[in-house]
Amino acid sequence: MVSAVLASGRAAMASHTPGGADWLTLSAAPERGPRAVYCSPVTMGGDWADLLYVDVPADQVVPGMLDFVQAVGKRVGAVGRNLMLAENAARSHALDDQLADARLIQSRLIPKSFSLTPAVEMVLFYEPAFWVGGDYCDAWTLEDGRIVFVLGDVSGKGLPAAIVMSSLQTALRTALDFRPDLTAAVSHLSRHLKERLHSEIFVTMVVGLLDPRSGRLEHVNAGHILPVMLQPSGEVECLGTPRNMPLGIVEEPLEPEVTVLEPGTVLVLVTDGVTDARSADGAIFGTKRVETLVAGHARDPCRDLIQTITGDLRHFRGTMHQQDDVSVLALRYRGGA
Repeated sequence: MVSAVLASGRAAMASHTPGGADWLTLSAAPERGPRAVYCSPVTMGGDWADLLYVDVPADQVVPGMLDFVQAVGKRVGAVGRNLMLAENAARSHALDDQLADARLIQSRLIPKSFSLTPAVEMVLFYEPAFWVGGDYCDAWTLEDGRIVFVLGDVSGKGLPAAIVMSSLQTALRTALDFRPDLTAAVSHLSRHLKERLHSEIFVTMVVGLLDPRSGRLEHVNAGHILPVMLQPSGEVECLGTPRNMPLGIVEEPLEPEVTVLEPGTVLVLVTDGVTDARSADGAIFGTKRVETLVAGHARDPCRDLIQTITGDLRHFRGTMHQQDDVSVLALRYRGGA
């Protein structure tokens, strides 16, 4: 009978007398007389959950017993579904709390502004697409007085990318503080990623070492969007050339480039959450738009310049949802350190 209920999805009843039908052998009670067996499906939201099985002596059967068992089966299913929904809601609430904590922790790991030296003005904007993100943004001062600034983008989004991002921050800070050699530190980071992470995970990144006394900038670009450089003359150009692969793909040493910044030079670094953003009609924001905005606001403080870029980005997207993490780092070299 259980098989019949499973096949049909409908409640069923069977009865027998001692020595009767051999197929009714599921009785859980000692057979001391004629018995009646009822079986009803228990479903949750239309999906199978269980079976309600009732075995009673035949002389205790009352009219409407089958309807009663079927009603109890439905009620059990409804109660079970409510309990399951309550449990899922509780788990979801706990997960939301944990993700909120993770977002808070990540926001504290990523500085928003810097007071590293009077010779350099630097401001950062970071907005993850989800609770947490995979953009890597950081800046600090080495013992020899040089300033490190980093902007990177871990492939993927959300929590997995955020985990990789946090490990990158620790690894790069440790490597450069221990040995302030840009080529060695970034190449070590790339080997570490290739050896430890999934082959589909890689990181694009720009890492710069700026001497605030001379304006000498040594930087490595590992497959990242070229920084926009605004010269004091008003000329806008890209900093460096795309000569290196992203971190985690190859193990060869990454080649640095050296530029001497003149006082008044502005650098703007962005992730592809800016350049790849789309409008409602399918247009792409692009790097040229970033260059135009930088050129048009050359004299603005870095904070105002970033607000101009991110405000234009939101206006450009319009009703389109933010699909990727958005990071913008603006740096002005004042000189005279």
